[in-house]
Amino acid sequence: MDTIVNKISEIETAAVKIMNESALQKKELDEESKQRMDAYDADVDQKTEAKLADIRASLEKEKQAELSSLKEAAARTVLNLEKEYAENHETLAAGILKQMIEG
Repeated sequence: MDTIVNKISEIETAAVKIMNESALQKKELDEESKQRMDAYDADVDQKTEAKLADIRASLEKEKQAELSSLKEAAARTVLNLEKEYAENHETLAAGILKQMIEG
């Protein structure tokens, strides 16, 4: 009977040891998994920031090109208006005066 009790005690001790080792391995695996996820997150964040920086630079370049084009178009419009005024200011002034007088 003592042998059976001793064997059961040995089995229980071995089971506790296995459970403790299993818990330790689980903890180590959890930590390793967390480290891998953190590294993955950091890598994704870095790649995302790099891509966003590229997109921002591209959009800024497009914006500057569009702004330059709009400035050139506005300058041409002003020049055309000034040219038209210089060529026709007397006719325009006479027309305005005529409208004011005739009502």
